[in-house]
Amino acid sequence: HFFELGGHSLLAMRLISQVRQRMGVELSLADIFAQPELAALAEVVAHAAGSSQQPIVPVSRDQALPLSFAQQRLWFLAQLDGGSAAYHIPAGLRLRGSLDP
Repeated sequence: HFFELGGHSLLAMRLISQVRQRMGVELSLADIFAQPELAALAEVVAHAAGSSQQPIVPVSRDQALPLSFAQQRLWFLAQLDGGSAAYHIPAGLRLRGSLDP
């Protein structure tokens, strides 16, 4: 049982992605919640293997997309207090080899 073994919605999304990449089968999150046992989920995958999904193709855009409300809020707060580091996410990286200029 997927959830009894520690599975959760984020791991389910990872499973969906792996099944899509490796098997070319499109599962939904609802499939995993409805069939959390491996044998039942394998049947869903086997039945879905025959169906084909239309690929998602990129669309050209003439202009930038509007900001979401969350993005607008962050932009406004950054304009209000430009020197604040409240939303910075510091990280350290160790790089090896040469970098492209």
